[in-house]
Amino acid sequence: MSSEPKKRHTGATVTIVVVVLIVLCLLSAFIWPGWAVEKTSQHQAPSPAQSSETAKNDATMAAKAPAALPLPDDATNLLKAMPATVGSYSRQQITNVTLWGQALPLEEHQIVYSNGTASQDITLTVAQWALSDNAKSEFASLAAKMTGTKIADGDVKVNGQAAGSYQVNEDQGDSSHATALWQNSTCIFQVTGPTAQVKTFYKQFPL
Repeated sequence: MSSEPKKRHTGATVTIVVVVLIVLCLLSAFIWPGWAVEKTSQHQAPSPAQSSETAKNDATMAAKAPAALPLPDDATNLLKAMPATVGSYSRQQITNVTLWGQALPLEEHQIVYSNGTASQDITLTVAQWALSDNAKSEFASLAAKMTGTKIADGDVKVNGQAAGSYQVNEDQGDSSHATALWQNSTCIFQVTGPTAQVKTFYKQFPL
């Protein structure tokens, strides 16, 4: 008696078993207990604990930036033109000074800007003269006295036209600290502080 029908029956049985196992595996992966779906979900979305930690860090960074100090009631037009914020920095202190008094500016002020980290504070000195030629002459004198390594200089342009000059120096013996000096028409500005912060600050300053 031939065994061919029995072999065919056995082969069909094996095929059915294999198909059933594949179906069960797929059901296990994507329906219940859904291990494949759970793994994908964990990869794409943070857990509630992670979301809470991210929100906490964002809130801490936002709270770190201090509110800008209001201008005094008798603020001059020059002071009113000084921005309350520059990038992540805000105005924190205003003092009348006479550092460039020998050049007879109409007024001169020093403003401290902070991003909430005292070691990264930026000090701005600003003064105004009656004529742009007076400011230009004082800028040339101050720039010539700057020590350290010059890392940038050029023209200050307003609407595509040169309105003054600028120069940036790393401090002598301390490349982590720098000074940026520039003249724009009748005003001279000088910022001092950590080199990385000074480089960003003077480029973002609107005047």
